[in-house]
Amino acid sequence: MNYLLFIVTFFPISLMPGINMTYAMSIGMSLGYVRALPMMSGQLASLAFVGICCMLGVGAVLAHYSFAFKVLNVIAGLYLLYLGAMLFFSKGQLSITKVSQLPSKKQMFLNGTVVCISNPK
Repeated sequence: MNYLLFIVTFFPISLMPGINMTYAMSIGMSLGYVRALPMMSGQLASLAFVGICCMLGVGAVLAHYSFAFKVLNVIAGLYLLYLGAMLFFSKGQLSITKVSQLPSKKQMFLNGTVVCISNPK
C-alpha cells in the first residue's frame, strides 16, 4: 500500500466539515474552548485509531467479506435515518439552558471518541 497516497487522501477528508467539527464548535461555544480540549483530544485519538485501522487493512477485510460490509452500510444508513428523524421531529426547537454541572474531562474525552468513531464519513 502506498502510505503517502493514503496520508495525502486521509488528511483532507478528516478536515472536511461534519459531525466532528459541529460537535467541537458547539461544545466550544457552550463551555469554552479550554473545556472543549479533552473532547477534541478524544476526537483526535479516535481519528488516529481509524487511520491506523485503515492502514492495517481493515478495508481489505471488508472488501473480501462483502456481506460484512453490506451489514455495516445498513447499520450506518439506519443510524443516519434515526438522526434525521430525531432532527425532523424536534421541530427545530432550540433551547439554551444553563449547564448546572459540567461534565468531567474523562467524560468529555469519551464523548469525543464516540462521536468521531461513529462518524459515517
